[in-house]
Amino acid sequence: MRPFSVTEFQACGARLREPQGNHAARSAGGGQGAGVGGQAWCAPALLPTRDPYLPPPAGQAHLSTLTSHRSSLMRPGSTSLEQLLVLSLLGLLASLSLLGGAPLLEAAAVETASRESTALFALARDHALSAGERTAVHVDGTRGRVVVHAGPDTLAMADFAQRGVHVTATRDSMAYAPDGLGVGAANLRLVLSRGARADTINVSRLGRVEWR
Repeated sequence: MRPFSVTEFQACGARLREPQGNHAARSAGGGQGAGVGGQAWCAPALLPTRDPYLPPPAGQAHLSTLTSHRSSLMRPGSTSLEQLLVLSLLGLLASLSLLGGAPLLEAAAVETASRESTALFALARDHALSAGERTAVHVDGTRGRVVVHAGPDTLAMADFAQRGVHVTATRDSMAYAPDGLGVGAANLRLVLSRGARADTINVSRLGRVEWR
């Protein structure tokens, strides 16, 4: 089939827009748009169609935008009173969870402080053996600290007051001799507490540490 000319394409479009009766009359009279070589060339199936991947015309795109905007305005929402009620319930649930978890937090803080204190005593003994010098563990109940020092040098320190853990002791210090044995004639008892939880660390005069 030969390609369409501009004139034929315009005439074919005008013919397709006419009523069906006019089509029959024009075909019977052999008018423009009748067959070429005995075949009808002006048929809707033969006309070029718009590429489906091209964007829609400007009017159709505007209509789609208006429809989408109207649908978004009609979506169900929540009132200020409903939002306030939800926030109040969330606050109540958070308060209940904190109250129920307070004993767990206290127990965790005391247990961590006890482990660190035991490690500090072990560090002091190991340093006394390895360095061959007297090493002491100082307990500051006022500041809530346990400090390991050898002479003027501070080897390690744990600050329990920042975690809300109270520190009390029967002695303010405990020293290890270069042979790893404790120096002193009395035992040391260290108590770490927070809230209802309290742990006790006993250090014998020989330097043995017991945590309970």
